[in-house]
Order: sequence, then structure tokens, then C-alpha cells
Amino acid sequence: MTRPRLFLSAVSTELRTARQAVARTVRILGYDPVSQDDFSTGHGELGKWLREQIDACEGLIQLVGQGYGAEPPAHDPEYGRVSYTQLELLYAARQGKKAWVIVVGEQCRRDKPVEQLDLPDDPLHPDPAGYQAERRALQHAYIARLVQANYLRHTTNNDTELENIVLRLRDDLRELRQEQEGKERRRNLVMLAILFFLMVLGSGGWWAYQSLSSNVAQVAVVSTEKIREHLRQTVEETYRRELAEAEAAPDWKERERLRQAVEDTHANRLQRIEELAASFVEIEGRGTATSVFQELTRILEEQGVDEAIAYMATQRAGILETVRTRAVVARERNRKDLEPLLRTAALYDAKGQPTEARALYTEILSVEPDWPEALHETFWFLVGQGEQARVRITLADARRDYEEAHRHAQRLITSDPANTDWQRDLSVSHERIGAVLRAQGDGPGALAAHRRALAIREALAARDPANTQWQRDLSASHNNIGDVLVAQGDGPGALGAYRQMLAITEALTARDPANTDWQRDLSVSHERIGSVLQAQGDGPGALGAYRQALAIHEALTTRDPANTEWQRDLSVSHFRIGSVLQAQGDGPGALGAYRQMLAITEALTARDPANTDWQRDLSVSHERIGSVLQAQGDGPGALGAYRQALAFHEALTARDPANTEWQRDLSVSHFRIGSVLQAQGDGPGALAAYRQALAIHEALSTRDPANTGWQRDLSVSHFSIGAVLQAQGDGPGALGAYRQMLAIHEALTARDPANTQWQRDLSVSHLRIGDVLMAQGDGLGALGAYRQALAIHEALTARDPANTDWQSDLSVSHEKIGDVLQAQGDGAGALAAYRQALAIDVGQP
Repeated sequence: MTRPRLFLSAVSTELRTARQAVARTVRILGYDPVSQDDFSTGHGELGKWLREQIDACEGLIQLVGQGYGAEPPAHDPEYGRVSYTQLELLYAARQGKKAWVIVVGEQCRRDKPVEQLDLPDDPLHPDPAGYQAERRALQHAYIARLVQANYLRHTTNNDTELENIVLRLRDDLRELRQEQEGKERRRNLVMLAILFFLMVLGSGGWWAYQSLSSNVAQVAVVSTEKIREHLRQTVEETYRRELAEAEAAPDWKERERLRQAVEDTHANRLQRIEELAASFVEIEGRGTATSVFQELTRILEEQGVDEAIAYMATQRAGILETVRTRAVVARERNRKDLEPLLRTAALYDAKGQPTEARALYTEILSVEPDWPEALHETFWFLVGQGEQARVRITLADARRDYEEAHRHAQRLITSDPANTDWQRDLSVSHERIGAVLRAQGDGPGALAAHRRALAIREALAARDPANTQWQRDLSASHNNIGDVLVAQGDGPGALGAYRQMLAITEALTARDPANTDWQRDLSVSHERIGSVLQAQGDGPGALGAYRQALAIHEALTTRDPANTEWQRDLSVSHFRIGSVLQAQGDGPGALGAYRQMLAITEALTARDPANTDWQRDLSVSHERIGSVLQAQGDGPGALGAYRQALAFHEALTARDPANTEWQRDLSVSHFRIGSVLQAQGDGPGALAAYRQALAIHEALSTRDPANTGWQRDLSVSHFSIGAVLQAQGDGPGALGAYRQMLAIHEALTARDPANTQWQRDLSVSHLRIGDVLMAQGDGLGALGAYRQALAIHEALTARDPANTDWQSDLSVSHEKIGDVLQAQGDGAGALAAYRQALAIDVGQP
């Protein structure tokens, strides 16, 4: 029985996507949707086609928006001046078709903004505003006409409500189906009556029919012997021909080889004759043979193999087409039967039973492996599971789910490369895989994955710049690429990526300031830009960017205090502002910001202790508070904070040792504890802590040598170990550690000379090497090292005179140079150096 058809009517330029969503829902309800998407002819033929299609449909659903749409080249003689979309409903009503009208509200997604609808195609039109106003008036009059005729009974305010409205039409549509099925049954009964009447009249009625059946049965008896004889004759002819070809070979050895091969093949064919002949008889005997098979058997009996093959050549195309058609019908029926199971899998997922959902999705795809809807839904299920695994299980589990989702996306693309939904799915899988690779320390792999996603998203955004989802996806790609470039030390590249993200998010929020997702994206753009500016030594610029992000986060959390994602964003803003204030020497301000972060993260982790992201945030809060307390001279307070952070990091790394981000966090805890122990005079304890950090840093930097953050961490470990060894009187050991640190810093600053943090690190290397050389009596070597540090400090303070850390570094350089000159007997030179240091310390120019 055929599925009833529903015509879907809408202005394509405004509501094509909404109409496609309704089409998917209509299919779920068991109906075949028909719309202009199925027809590519020009407007000159469109009116005729629309009438034909509506005539063949049982009903019509129209989505009414604010657009008037395209209109026929001349006024319709029956309906006057109407658009094609208006014509569809008016014609369906006149033909007595059941019709449902749904008004699409302002919050529903549109393919083109309302202000861009109904403008003239000609860019040189003399009055585009008047052209648009005229069509708007026609659309308003049409809506008033629908109100008067009592058509407008459904109004939707968002996309979810639209789907629910269509689903609620189930009962109305069931009546429509029953009417259609009744018509089909009556038509079939009439056909059966006609056939019965013709059968009774033909050939003397029933007895003639029985006689005819008996004769046919006698004719249809298959003779195994005849078939066997024809097969044997064909095999012998083939044997003689192949043997003659073997005899024609010029070399006797080749002739022998070919003869033997012919004999072996001939023997095999003779053995199969009986089996093949019996197979024809067996199939005929089952009573399931088709008319073509029966004719093939008869020809084989009476005329032989050649004629049987010739006959099948004439039937081949028809059989294959029949089978293909049957396969399509069977596939559609399978999918219709599987629909409830597909929905049940989604229910399992919604209920928080992923194991049951995964098993059901897998089972459905084992039956229908190429079903686009099932592949698409399973794709998003797997993406969701990957997100859960990243937070709650391990990166390896997340990567497994993301890669399986990626395979589903590739199958969808293979089935329909032009489908933009499938293109977006593929871009999402690239992004998720890139995120896991980045967390696992594979920077190049992550960058390649994110760039593949970017290429897809750039193409989609160029295809439809008004599609805000695609624009948002594009901004996310720029953000992810920026994150990888930051990790690789490419500050300018990262800043460029983040600014592209900012341009998109600013455009989106300007379009709809009430959209909280876009507001959050805008805050992330400001934060990312601030992080690069901070790394480049632009403290004021970074602080300005972070405060813009903070203002957005405070507004969002005020709007919905229960939103945990926004609460976490707010905590991150406090963290970033605290880091800038700390670098600028504002300890109390930094401590206040970090304690605000701690209060938020404690509330979040109490709410969900299994959330590893929040656990990590809590550890970072303790570490930052500890760093300020340490700078303020509160060693016991700092050590307590650091040990609280260490406990969280040890638990996280035990949970997923492959997570490189957590490994680095653990190393930082060891380092900070070592720094407090060192300040308290516990050299052995500090050295042990530093060496634990060093082991982690060596493993990470070996895993990805291009990761500049890990390279710098490694240099810090060498610095700290060198400092302890120097304090213990192990000059050679300290000098070796400092020179390893220097080699790393030279490589980093050569890679990005604009990175002020790396420049300062390089100066520290020179200062430390100078200290050891000075202690060993190598005044000349020490002086050279100190002057290299001085040159860097002068360049940094010239760049930002307000940076107190850099001013302090400059003072230290002058003092150390003065110490060497004094030891060398150059009193005047030493005095000049000390006076320069003093001027800096007391703030004199």
C-alpha cells in the first residue's frame, strides 16, 4: 500500500530550512513530503507543476512567514495577484484538500533576515524599498484573508515548537491516512471484480481455466536428461576449442602445460553438469520459479545453452531494475519499521542510559548501515559520549567515540557530498578529534584536524553568510587553531586567529544582543586575545580584554545563577585578571581575584565531585592563592595551598595518565612545593620536588618538542634544580643545569622575539650563569653574562616602564655588574652601576 503524500508549502528564501525540518517530521509520521525542493523547473512552468503535485497529494501544510516570495509572471486568472506560495494553499482548498497553516514566529530560524526578504533581483532597481513594501502589503492582506477564513490555528515561536506542532497533527493525519487507505481498498476490490469477471467469461469459464492449468503444468515438467545433454554438448564444444588453442602454442613445453590445464578444467566442468542440471529441476519443483526462470529452463531444454544465454541477455536489464526497485522499497519499509527503535535509542540517551543507547544504535545500523537519519543521530550520540568521556573518563575513551563519530560522518558525506548537514557533521568530528589530540600533546596533529574543520566551515559560511550557526562554527574553528598556535609559541599567528574569531562574534552579538550563547562566545574572544597580549608583555591591553570578558560573564550569571557553565566562565575571568594584577605587583588585588575564583570552584565541585574540569579549576585556585601568599612571605600558608592542589592533581593523573594537561598540572604542584621548601631552607626536600617536576617535563617535551609551553616548563625545572645545587655549593652541577636552561631559552626567543616572558627567561639564564662564574672566580665570564642580561632588561623596560618586575630585573643587572667591577678594582665603574640601580629602586628618572 502506498504512503500518503503531503504537500509542504513555504516561501523558500525565508523558510526552506524550516520546511525541510517539517519534511523530516512528516516522514517520521509515515507520510511522503512533496515541495518545491523536489522540482527544478523555472517559474514559467511552476504553476502547472504545483497544481499537478497538489492534485496527487492528500493534504497540504503551509508555513506562513513575513515573506511574500516569488510570483507568477502574470496574474492568475482564478486567484488574481498571488505569490506561488499563496497559490498553493488557495488551489489546495479549492480542490477540497485538507490543509493546515502554521504561522512562523520571530524567534524561529530563517534562512534570510526579514529585512532582506522580497527585495528586487535587479541590483539597479530604482526603488527597492517601494518594491519590498508593495509585497509586504500583499502578504499582510493574505494573512488577513487566512484569519477571516479561520485557517490560522497554529503559531510557533521557536524551532522545537514547530516540530511539536507537526507531531500533534498525528491524529488529523491518521484520519487522512485512513481515507486514503479506504480509497485504495475500494480501487483494489473493483480491479479484482473485473479480473474475476474476465476469467469467468474467458475460455469457457472455470472448467476451461482448470483445463488450461493442467496443460500448463504438463508443459512445465522439466526434463533433466535434456538439460544434461545440452550442457554436456556445450562443455564438449568448449573443450575442443580450448584444446585447439593449446595445440597452437609454438613451444612444446607450453603446449603440454596448456593441454593439462584444459584437461583439468574439462573434468571440473563435467563434474558440475549433474549439479547444474539438478538445480534447474529443484527450483522448478519448489514452485517458486519466476516466469523468466521457467522460460530459461524451457529454452535450455529445447534449444540449448547458447539460446538460453541469448534470452537472458534480453532479460538482464529488466531483472536488475526490478530487483533494485524492490531493494529500495524494502529498505524504506525496513527504515519505517526501525523508526521506533531509533527513537527509543534517543530516549535511552535522554534518560542517562548510554550503554543501552549505544547497543541499540549499533544494532539498528547493523541492519541498515547506510540509513542517513540513523547515521546522523548516532553521530551526535557519539559526540555527546566523547564529551562526557573527556570530562569523566579518559581522553582515550573520548578519542574512541570521536573517531567512531568521524567514520559515521564520512559515510554520510559519501552518500551525499552536497548535503550541508553532513558537511557540518564532518567538521564537528574534525574539531573534536583535534581537541583530544591537543590534550594528548599532539600539537601538529591537532592543528591539522582543526584546519580541516576550518576549510569545511569557511566553505559553508561563504555559501550562506546569513546562516548564524555556520558563522558560529567558523568562529570556534579560529579559536581552536589559536589555542594550538599559542601552545606552539606562535603568538602573532594565535592573535590573528583570535581576532578573526572576535570579528565574527561581534557581528553575531550585534545582530541579536539577547542571544546568550553568542554573548559567551564574545567573552571567550576577549579572553583569548587577552592571553596573547599578556604573553607579549602588554599587561594593560590584557587587563582591558579580560575585564570586557568579566563584564559579560557577570551579566550572564546574574541572569541565570544556576547555569554552571557561566559560573565557571566567571571563575576563569577572575583567574585571568588576578594573573595580570599579580604580574603588575598588585598582590592584594590578585589575591582578591583568586579567592573569588576559589569560592565559585568550591561551589561547583560540591555540586558535582566527578566533574574533572571543575576539580582542575579548584586545584588551580589553590595554586594561585598559594603563589600570592608565597610572594607575601607567608610560607606555611602557601605550602598548605600547594599541597591541596597537589592532592587534586595526583587523583586526576591516576585517573587518566595519558592526559598531558593533567600531567603538567601535577608538575607545577611539585615545582611550587619545591619553591616553598627551598625558601624555608629545606634543600633536599626542594631538590626532590623539583626532580619530580623535571621527570614530567622531560617526558612531555619529548612527546611534542614543538610545544613551547612544555619547553619552558623544562627550562624552569633546570633553573630550580640549579638554584638548589648552587645553594648547596655544587657549582659545576648548578652551572650544568643553568646552561641547559639557557639552551632552551635561546631556542624559544629565536622562535618568537616578541614574547617578553621568554626574553625575561633568557635574561635569568644569563644572570644565573653569571652568579656561578662569579663564585668560581671567573669575573670576566660573569661580567659578560651580566651584560647580556642587562641588554634584555633595558629593552623590556623601554617597552613597558610601568612593569615593576622588569624594573626590578634592570636594577639587579646593574647591581651585579657593579659587584664584578668592584671585585676587579674598578671602583668608579662599580659606583656608576650601583647608582643606576639605586635610581631605579627609589623611582628616580
